[in-house]
Amino acid sequence: MTTPIWQALAKSDATELTAALGSASAEDLAVPDASGMPPLKHAIIAAKYECAKLLLGTGGALGVPASELALWERVQADKLPSVVDGEEVEPKDVESEEYQTELAAELLAGVEAAEAGYMIKAIVKIGYYVGGRASVAEHEMAFDTQVGDRFGFGVCLMPGGDVYAGEYGAGGMRDGAGALKTKLGTTYVGKWVAGKRHGQGSMTYADGGVYTGAWAYGKRHGQGTFTYPNKDTYVGAWHAGVKHGVGRYTSADVGAEYEGTWKHGSLVASKVVYTSAEKAAFYGKFDKAGRPTGPGAFSFANGNSVRGRYVAEPIEETEDGEAPTVTPAEWYGEKYEPVDGAATDDALKEELTTVKPTLNVLIMGAPGSGKGTQAEKIVETFGLVHISTGALLRAATEDPDNELGAKAKECMDAGELVPDDLITSIVVQRLDTPECKEKGWLLDGFPRTLSQAEDMEKHFLLPNKAIFLDVAEGKLIERICGRRTDPETEKIYHMTFNPPLKEDGEPDEEVLARLTQRDDDTEEALKNRLIIFNENKTAVLSVFASIATSIDGGRDSAEIFPDIKAALDL
Repeated sequence: MTTPIWQALAKSDATELTAALGSASAEDLAVPDASGMPPLKHAIIAAKYECAKLLLGTGGALGVPASELALWERVQADKLPSVVDGEEVEPKDVESEEYQTELAAELLAGVEAAEAGYMIKAIVKIGYYVGGRASVAEHEMAFDTQVGDRFGFGVCLMPGGDVYAGEYGAGGMRDGAGALKTKLGTTYVGKWVAGKRHGQGSMTYADGGVYTGAWAYGKRHGQGTFTYPNKDTYVGAWHAGVKHGVGRYTSADVGAEYEGTWKHGSLVASKVVYTSAEKAAFYGKFDKAGRPTGPGAFSFANGNSVRGRYVAEPIEETEDGEAPTVTPAEWYGEKYEPVDGAATDDALKEELTTVKPTLNVLIMGAPGSGKGTQAEKIVETFGLVHISTGALLRAATEDPDNELGAKAKECMDAGELVPDDLITSIVVQRLDTPECKEKGWLLDGFPRTLSQAEDMEKHFLLPNKAIFLDVAEGKLIERICGRRTDPETEKIYHMTFNPPLKEDGEPDEEVLARLTQRDDDTEEALKNRLIIFNENKTAVLSVFASIATSIDGGRDSAEIFPDIKAALDL
């Protein structure tokens, strides 16, 4: 492997590879390495991102027969408007018989007419694939020429104009290492799971921006680096496609470096080093408009610092979607003091740029474990948005404008269980609101199944704390089966712990006589509910094992909450 292409690949040198591709022959592009891999497959499997992007954009490196490649490229070009002699020409109807006949005559003159027609129709309708396929048992074949799903490594020229080269898994979905070049101008090289970008990978966007780092379920998620078209860079944490967590943003145009914390795409606190001003630095927090706000401090290269605060006019809401007026923040200096090198830097960062993570909590437990009681105390103490899935589902079904609620109502009216994915979508809809993102949330009654727990991760609903209230079955039966409801006032009593009493403390016989018991509060009904709960408990808890705290919920509620509070303090 002494060809210029392989020499460039050995060094992962994209610049050298560009030069090598400029003079490479078709034979050079197909020369394999010692294991039999051609250059493109090697670059993809070895995660040589920039080299793989270059090779993917070089038709001869795809390993597709020249005639099929030429047909596909021509069809894609003819589907776009073009300019001839200064005038715009409309796209061609590539599915028409006339177009395909003319194309066959031009590019497939030496091929029998029927075969040429089939080749063109196939490329127009389904594209072209070369590579591995899964085997199909003879008894499973619907017809004699049936082939299996794509499996293993392959190259696919898709009818819409995209090109994928890489590994396929179950069901013919992209799975493993692969590279995708889209007709929109983006190119991704990296890991895939079940058809989505998932794992480490690199994406070059149509505008020239490049992200290299972690992906999850098709979005930037985890640690990664984004280089913007103007050469600004961000290195740090991402969540569901946006900057979220600790990171460092370097602005080439402004001459500043932001070392701070982002939430849902917005900078909330940072040390800002002004490289254009002899390393002067600002420490403080920022509002949603990107303005510095509240207490802050400046330090200067001459050894001085000044403390003070930024004050800005509130941003008023506007109607009809008009952009609000944002006035600059004003600085009010208050105190000058000397800078003591790293000690001052560490102290200012700790004092002025520390941001606590938003608290997102799951509270789990069997029916009667006291989730509702403890949830009220958690919400009061930590200011979270309390989301009970039962109440959330009822609200969604009663809202005529909620499409998800309408689908859930159809299931309920038909006497069917609401599917897990629909319940998850309704929860996602609520948690994706600005209120939940800003305040944090407490999720009560969800997830109840392993499927729901796994779907939370897929939708980036990631709690940072989980509380499990562990209560013995005998105690649960005592709590639940003693509950009674006053049908006139809808007040809930308990025959042992909270019976209806008169003002003098004597039993209120009138209320006692009209109390009713819910059907699902009987011992038989509760035991059936507990069977279902226990079947799912271990699986659900396993998903959140790293953040879960099990607490004895059989005690008096006043004894339980201090343990919960200690577990939730960040």
